[in-house]
Amino acid sequence: MPDNKKHTTDDFVSRVGEMITYFMDIRGNTESDCHALAEAVKNEIRQEFAGERVSIRKQYNCTPYADKIAAEYNGNNMDEIRERYGVSRSTVYRCLKR
Repeated sequence: MPDNKKHTTDDFVSRVGEMITYFMDIRGNTESDCHALAEAVKNEIRQEFAGERVSIRKQYNCTPYADKIAAEYNGNNMDEIRERYGVSRSTVYRCLKR
């Protein structure tokens, strides 16, 4: 469940490392290999993006709501649709295009 707090770069990089370790582990890699790759990726992220601000967009799949949005949208209820489905204006338009 997503929270609304701001995360630091270290939070993000640590979480990426945890994900790498987890996915490598469930695929049967050794613990030392999992940790070694996670550390290498974390170091590369820090070197590549040091001092930069990075924004990661949410990726919405319109499929679950596209039909409902198309049926309910009347041209005058954008805010209502956005609030009901928790999506941005551009996501509503993307869903209407489908």
